[in-house]
Amino acid sequence: MTLGEKLKELRLALNLSQPELAQAAAIEQSYLSKLENDKSLPSNEVLRQLLAALKVDLSVLLSCPKLKNELTRLKHIPDVEAFLSQHQQLSVMLQRRWWYISTALIVLAVTLFYIGQNERLFNQKLYQYESKGVVLAGEQEDIFNNWRSLVPRDMSADEIQNTRIKILQRRETDTLLLVDYRGEAFVKDVPEGRRYYNYLGVRQNENNINAWFRIVGVLLFSMGIMGFVLERKLFKHAH
Repeated sequence: MTLGEKLKELRLALNLSQPELAQAAAIEQSYLSKLENDKSLPSNEVLRQLLAALKVDLSVLLSCPKLKNELTRLKHIPDVEAFLSQHQQLSVMLQRRWWYISTALIVLAVTLFYIGQNERLFNQKLYQYESKGVVLAGEQEDIFNNWRSLVPRDMSADEIQNTRIKILQRRETDTLLLVDYRGEAFVKDVPEGRRYYNYLGVRQNENNINAWFRIVGVLLFSMGIMGFVLERKLFKHAH
């Protein structure tokens, strides 16, 4: 569609005759006829008058898809050239913003996935240590496990049984789950004496936050890639 055809379409939509529109736009009817038949291109002032008479904004007129192939010719009109230039600058700005957001999504996605995959913030491996009880001053560190070997040979059966009962009464198992490996054993001072903790093995933390990091990372990465795809489609005519 040409500009002249569009002007005629807008005039007929308002049920205006050529003389009526010419009078409303303060131009000659013969000149309007030339414009509608694309025998002339309106000046900047005449285009403003026509649009005012037709009650149409310039942005609405130029946004019409049917006039897409006519825009190059219409750039000779100052208002049209200014509008198209501003529109192009806005389109480029939006394109860059879209690109920055898509890039940021991918960077954030990779970061979150890396954190979740390598357990950088939330370690799911916990090292388990266990202490049988509090070892008093002067006692052997393995008294709770090897108390029988520490009993004098001349001790009577009743004394041995009483010792056994006392050891059992003192047993108070304490289990620690640590994020750091502290060797096969370590000592911890307590008010009553000392606790000797022995390494038992590794336990997996039931916290699923690392899995969620990976899931969110994959989703954000997909959004970033989709953003680039949409950016190419939406702004391919920006330049």
